[in-house]
Amino acid sequence: KEIYKMTKSIKSFVLWQRIFGALKILIIVVPIVLGIIYLPAILEKAFTPYKELLDIEDVGGTGNILDLLKGRVGGQDLKDININKLPPEAQK
Repeated sequence: KEIYKMTKSIKSFVLWQRIFGALKILIIVVPIVLGIIYLPAILEKAFTPYKELLDIEDVGGTGNILDLLKGRVGGQDLKDININKLPPEAQK
């Protein structure tokens, strides 16, 4: 009887460990999947007000944000900008 009680409590413990283990995995995986699905649209909406200020051409899609993050703004690479050709306000 004693062994039966211990076995029953061990079985219950193992069952709860499996349930909580699956919940932990879901708590980690679900936000990652949702972020992959919804984050590009959210970033596009967040960068839309700044497109005019940064002189970014609106071709559509998320390519503009990727170009911005890579350093290409307004159809040109920021690394190749000649500072002397910029207006005086921009040079400051």
